[in-house]
Amino acid sequence: VIMTFTKKAVREIIERIKETFELKSKIEDELQKKWVMAKDNIQFLTVSTIHGFCFKIISRPYFTLIPVNIDILNEISFQRKIENLFNDWFLSIEKKGINFSSNIYNSILVNSESIIKSLCSVYGSPELRLLWEKDNDLKLSKKDFKDYFKELLHACEIEDVFECDFNLGAYNNFSKKKWYSFLSDYEKIKSKGYPSDLNDLDEILNFLNENKGVRSPDKKLDLKFVNEKIANIRTLRKLIVEHYESYSSFFKTKKNGSFYEWKEILNDIFSYINKNYHRYRGYSYADMEYYCFKGLKTNDFIKNKVREEFDYFIFDEFQDTSRIQFDILKEILNNNFKNLFCVGDIKQAIYGFRGGELEVFKECESTVKNNYKLLNNYRSDSNIIYFNNSLFSYIFSQKFGEVRKWENQKSPFIKSEGILGKIKTSIQTTDTDNRKLSSYEMDYFESLVIFDKIIELKNSEDDICVLYRKLGPSSFLIELLLKENIGFTSQVKIPYQEDPLFGIFQLLIESYLERKTLVRDGGRLETYKNYCQIILDCYLKYLEIDYELVIDNIFSKFFNSVRDYGVFEAFKRSIFQMKLSGFSSEKFKIIEEICLSSNDNCHFIWKELTRHGDRKQSFEFKNGKNP
Repeated sequence: VIMTFTKKAVREIIERIKETFELKSKIEDELQKKWVMAKDNIQFLTVSTIHGFCFKIISRPYFTLIPVNIDILNEISFQRKIENLFNDWFLSIEKKGINFSSNIYNSILVNSESIIKSLCSVYGSPELRLLWEKDNDLKLSKKDFKDYFKELLHACEIEDVFECDFNLGAYNNFSKKKWYSFLSDYEKIKSKGYPSDLNDLDEILNFLNENKGVRSPDKKLDLKFVNEKIANIRTLRKLIVEHYESYSSFFKTKKNGSFYEWKEILNDIFSYINKNYHRYRGYSYADMEYYCFKGLKTNDFIKNKVREEFDYFIFDEFQDTSRIQFDILKEILNNNFKNLFCVGDIKQAIYGFRGGELEVFKECESTVKNNYKLLNNYRSDSNIIYFNNSLFSYIFSQKFGEVRKWENQKSPFIKSEGILGKIKTSIQTTDTDNRKLSSYEMDYFESLVIFDKIIELKNSEDDICVLYRKLGPSSFLIELLLKENIGFTSQVKIPYQEDPLFGIFQLLIESYLERKTLVRDGGRLETYKNYCQIILDCYLKYLEIDYELVIDNIFSKFFNSVRDYGVFEAFKRSIFQMKLSGFSSEKFKIIEEICLSSNDNCHFIWKELTRHGDRKQSFEFKNGKNP
């Protein structure tokens, strides 16, 4: 099995393997027979994403934890599934006659969207779901606040601010410094232990607020432990400030018992959803990881069948591996790593991309028998290599509290050093305009300067790459490049509501609902129809469709088709009637899922479209001739 993290990478790996096997099998040498055998048995090779591999396992006949014929849910459909299950739970408690206090009952109704959103976060993470299951299996204990606060600090990895002794006497030479006095006073507060009530918490917060301006020692003094201590105390203050209202509510609800009532209710909701999860069709990618791990962990028959089928594993981009994915791998390998080959870069693991964890990388690195380093960097300029060596040596020393064994990368040959510098410009304002420029204005001026530099370099043979920390400001530069018809490729994110296909679909749904309302209430149907016609004309004009030829009876035919064929089929017929094409199948799949999850109820469909209108989709935008 070869696993990587994107479908695009899967396709590239498959193509390269086929080409390599074909080429090697034609070379007449002592290895030719082995290459021929490899080419002839390529069907036994699985190349997949991690989610694709989990899907393959849970689709096997011997995997009985979930139904067969699995449908993959997109994000909107997944959220709808959780919402339906929550609503079912609510109906079930009413039928059972379970009574809550009026405050709790009303609070559930008012905060239902927030509860559903939180449930989506839990079920969208296999690790969180497993933690909730573990917590649900434990008898509900009524802990003191300091026990909860202690657990919170452990989760944030700053428990040292209360638990570890700090030898301030080692820094008596700095006793006149403000930071020394600050730490000395903090140690006195810390000696009282974790806060047990709101008064204790207020005392800590007041002290930290009074001293929030205290600066850490100069880094040149190399007082690493002092800086780390002060940084953790600042994190503690931030934690208290951000969640003070929650802490305060805890003490108030603890007195009347509603906190524990709430906790029991949330546990009951979770248990209900877990028990009835298969009632609604479809599973998310997180579900696939969760059920794959559960099957391997709890069912020896499933585990043995998987071990019989898959022998060797090659894992690409291993730094992106999450804890649950690594646990799945360990279950299959039975903690025997001799048949595992991983390729990864620990420098990329620190970003936590796709849920990847640095600790997973370290654990695998220490467990596998052999570790090989690819130290020659053929991709980057020597200046970049030297900078990376320095940067990551510092990062890892900060991360692990000690200097990690670090092998510097090497530049095997001298490349052109290129030009490293700054582009400077001045912005002239009127004498009366002394205000500070907004970030919006700064982004625009920045794009003008970058654009001028692109024009300057346009005739050179070198490719030009512009990197942004966030995509938003790049829209100004894209607009400038389009006006000058300069070819480029760019990553862009477009809200659903600004996409023509979703916009037309929402317009048809709104017109359907408004038509029924106007007919019922005797409103001016023709006026609203003209309004919809104008909006649709704009969409078609934008898409460069001769709308005068296709606009006739679009809405009337859509209304009739909804009655005869359902909403999604009616929409497809309208798109065909408008002579539109070229939209991705993924967009149609999202619209189809919205229709299915809403049971073809146009009111529910409109609600889903409104709720997810600001959600953005990312794609590659190309203009003209470009790299």
